[in-house]
Amino acid sequence: MPSDSDVSASDAPTPPVPSGQQRPFGVLERIFQIGSDVLGQDNVVFGVKLRGPPVDVEHIRTSLSALAARHPPLRTRVVHDADGLPAHFEPLPIDLQPFDLKVAPPGSSWRDAWRAELSRRLPPSDVGPMWRCVVSPSSVSGETCLVLTFSHSIIDGRAVMHLVGELVTALGMVHQGRSASDLSAAFPPLPPQPAPDASVA
Repeated sequence: MPSDSDVSASDAPTPPVPSGQQRPFGVLERIFQIGSDVLGQDNVVFGVKLRGPPVDVEHIRTSLSALAARHPPLRTRVVHDADGLPAHFEPLPIDLQPFDLKVAPPGSSWRDAWRAELSRRLPPSDVGPMWRCVVSPSSVSGETCLVLTFSHSIIDGRAVMHLVGELVTALGMVHQGRSASDLSAAFPPLPPQPAPDASVA
């Protein structure tokens, strides 16, 4: 996920990586992915409470799909090379949803969903998807709770905060009956994703 950073005017521009193509790992990404393969995935788990009228699950699905369309890392998986080492991200197959959406069982609480997500694994990173959302009932009237789980390979805590802000905006627009094409126009364009430094990749 893109994050804010300061770039000096003297820095040469980094060529963007076109959406939908493979993106090789830089050296630090490669080390992180090797560690994930050996020790297991690190996940980022984030809870969101939405206050107001009950939120339709299909509205949530539409909003999450809009975010996946906007952020290429949310629709990727990890590919390994001939030696079994992580080599690059590539887009998920077109017939595979970029995220998993579940509804918590009746009678469970958002705390139950939260605890379950802390111990649940995502699908293997070379299979995907690499994130999911659990919609959970709340004991408080007029509240809908979401538990979002991401592989740390595609997002960090700071980026999740930005993503949740976009999700809330998208949900509001979908609730008003606006289409998915309106969602992409509602957000400012993202900066291009930099290619890894070939000298250390």
